[in-house]
Amino acid sequence: MGKTKRVIGPISPLTGISIALIILGALLVWLRTSALNIIIFVIGVVMASFGAITVFDSLKGRNKDKFIFLLGGFEMVVGVLMAVFSDPLVKVGFVLLGVAMAIIGLLQLIDNYRFHTGSHQLAFGIIRMAIGVLLIIAPFIRSNINDIFILVVGIIAISAGVFFLMLED
Repeated sequence: MGKTKRVIGPISPLTGISIALIILGALLVWLRTSALNIIIFVIGVVMASFGAITVFDSLKGRNKDKFIFLLGGFEMVVGVLMAVFSDPLVKVGFVLLGVAMAIIGLLQLIDNYRFHTGSHQLAFGIIRMAIGVLLIIAPFIRSNINDIFILVVGIIAISAGVFFLMLED
C-alpha cells in the first residue's frame, strides 16, 4: 500500500480561537492599555469598511434589499464612532464585560447551591464574580494598576490559547 498523505484543510474553530487568544494576549502584554484602544479602533475601521462596501453594493444595484442598505449604513456609522471614540468605549466595555462576568459567576453560585454541582464549580463561580468586580472597577483605578491587570489578562489569554492548541490533537 502507498503512503497516506495528510490533507490540510481549513482550520478548526478551536484552532482559530487559540490563535486569536495568543495574538490578543501578546498585544495586551506588549501594549497594555493602549492595546485595547488599538483593538477597538481596528474593529471600528473594519466595521466601517464592511458597512461602506455593503452600502456601495446596494447603490450599484447588486443588492436591492433596503434593509441590507440600512444595515450597511448603520454598520458604517457605528464603525466610524468606534474608531473615533475608542477610549471611552474601552471603559464602557470593561464595565459591561465585568457586569456580565459577575452575573455569570452569580448564576453559577446559584446553580451550585441548587444542584450541589461540586466544589470546583463553587470555586469557578467565586473566581468569575471576582474577575467581574475587577473588570467593573478597572477603568476607575490608577493607570499603573490597570496596566498590571491588563498584563495579567494578556498572560492568561496566551496561556489559554496554548492550552487550547494542545487540546486540538
